[in-house]
Amino acid sequence: MASAIALFSYHLLVFVITLLVPAIAQVNTNVSVGSGLFATDDNSTWTSPSGNFSFGFRRFPGGWELWRSSNNENPQVSNGAMLDTGNFVIASTNSSILWNSFDKPTDTILPTQVLGSVSSLFSSMSEKNCGVGKFQLRFRQQNISNSSYDLILNQIAVYTQNTYGAYYTEHNASELIMDKSGYLLVKNSLGGISNLSSEGEVLTTESDSYYRATLDFNGVFRLYTHPKNFTGNQTWSAIRYVPENICLDILDTFGSGPCGYNSICSLRAYGEPECQCAPGFSLLDVNNKYSGCKQDDVGYMNECNEMGTVISGDQFEILEMENADWPLTAYELLQPTTEFECKKSCLHDCYCAVAIFL
Repeated sequence: MASAIALFSYHLLVFVITLLVPAIAQVNTNVSVGSGLFATDDNSTWTSPSGNFSFGFRRFPGGWELWRSSNNENPQVSNGAMLDTGNFVIASTNSSILWNSFDKPTDTILPTQVLGSVSSLFSSMSEKNCGVGKFQLRFRQQNISNSSYDLILNQIAVYTQNTYGAYYTEHNASELIMDKSGYLLVKNSLGGISNLSSEGEVLTTESDSYYRATLDFNGVFRLYTHPKNFTGNQTWSAIRYVPENICLDILDTFGSGPCGYNSICSLRAYGEPECQCAPGFSLLDVNNKYSGCKQDDVGYMNECNEMGTVISGDQFEILEMENADWPLTAYELLQPTTEFECKKSCLHDCYCAVAIFL
């Protein structure tokens, strides 16, 4: 089969790392021309020789074409193969590679995979929605006059794909490399190599653990590990992540950040953002804590006069929250002022939902 098409409702073509059974060597791993996978068969996969990787379908709500190889009806196609690196390749009759999945990454890179200056990663929409999300890892050209690039993380507009400002930058980078031992390396334009992992970090050997680096749906780029030999409900563990504090590092006029608009972001272990709403606000989507917050009651607008002033400020109160800020949202500055004057000004202003006193 010269091309593969994911065109089936309720299914998504994905790579699956098999961890539930011991790796068993497969004798025949090449996929011959004319072979096919069936989205209605969960056991229909093409597996790597070690049994660690498989290529197939996973059930997922939808109904649109998700992926298609560009080598349609190529007469030189000889076979396909799922390699032990996790790379699915289509080979020609002279054994050259016509197409490989490592050149078309989504949100994850694996050991031996290289991201070049024209490559990028996109986060998913959520833990359960594999659609393209609002965060991106890419290379940004420093200026038009030279060929130097920076490796950055930035927000994107989900519907227009417009890019916003960077919230993490690795300067002078031409390639992001994940070596076979699981280390994340950055190659610069002069060929120098630096370690994106922590200084002095020592990983277990490649024979003991699986590794992957994923741009998670909340905008954090994490290096994960999973033991190859395990018992019980072992899960992937994060051992390195950037940025250090996504709540503070995303400081942009545009974009909704990891928690959505009108929300409060605080940091948990391994860079995980914890999202909550301020008093008087609630989640836009009660099933998604990253959806942002809305004001519960806007009836107070009926108490405003034509000048935007509250007719009677005695009907309202201000609740205090410590160590919270909403940067880049202020529309008026009172300086100098006192805490009492700050509260009073907000209570009499119909447009004031939050006042920050430093």
